[in-house]
Amino acid sequence: MGLEGREIEQPSPQRYWQISPDTELFLAHWDNEEEAVVYQPGSGDTYLINDIARRVIIILQESSASAVDIYDRIGASFGALPRQEIIAQLENLLSGLLKVGLVRFHYR
Repeated sequence: MGLEGREIEQPSPQRYWQISPDTELFLAHWDNEEEAVVYQPGSGDTYLINDIARRVIIILQESSASAVDIYDRIGASFGALPRQEIIAQLENLLSGLLKVGLVRFHYR
């Protein structure tokens, strides 16, 4: 069977997230606490974040990563949730960090 007349579906580009290059971030986390504080000296803003957001920021401080890459590193922290649901939650978290200017993305 040929492909004549059929459109071949191209994979959608994947977002790769990174800490904004012009952004310096300081994280503070205390043992036995589920929350952390991230301070952005350039803006003077401080945010209270959960442990997953803290771990995502640490990953992105090392290098850019997609939500799938992040899942591969910390997905087990979410328990028995389905993989796609966890990746969607990570995308939502990253979008929230984008809104406050802590991260940005590019396509690969």
